[in-house]
Amino acid sequence: MRSVLVSILLAGALVGCNATTRVPSPAALAEPGANASPPAPVLDAPASLPDRFEVATEEPTWSARVEGSASVALAGPDGKQRILPVEMHEAVFDGRYVQARDATGMVEIRITPRLCLDRASTQYPYTARLTIEGAAPVLGCGRPLP
Repeated sequence: MRSVLVSILLAGALVGCNATTRVPSPAALAEPGANASPPAPVLDAPASLPDRFEVATEEPTWSARVEGSASVALAGPDGKQRILPVEMHEAVFDGRYVQARDATGMVEIRITPRLCLDRASTQYPYTARLTIEGAAPVLGCGRPLP
């Protein structure tokens, strides 16, 4: 009696497995992603990111003031200020990208909507990366201009 009961339970389990297990056809295996739904589209930068903002770094100490698509005011550790006309100002998938150039060289600024703390533990709404004339990027913090 016991062996009959075990046989019935095993047969039921096997039938249950066959009913729920689906083996993909060889054609589906040959085409990667054939049954997968398309990925969700990447969203553009949040519309709330302003086109006017300022960025500050700590070492070396740089500041950049982005006045929309018009100009970038760049001040360096020596205190001198340069005004560079903007060549490119775009919303990108993770923030904003600005490129400005004058006779001395090019400046690239990228901000992302991530909280940033400076050494004084002041909070800023943006994390920034400032690249000056092709040198290594300098990280800093950013905030919108009033």
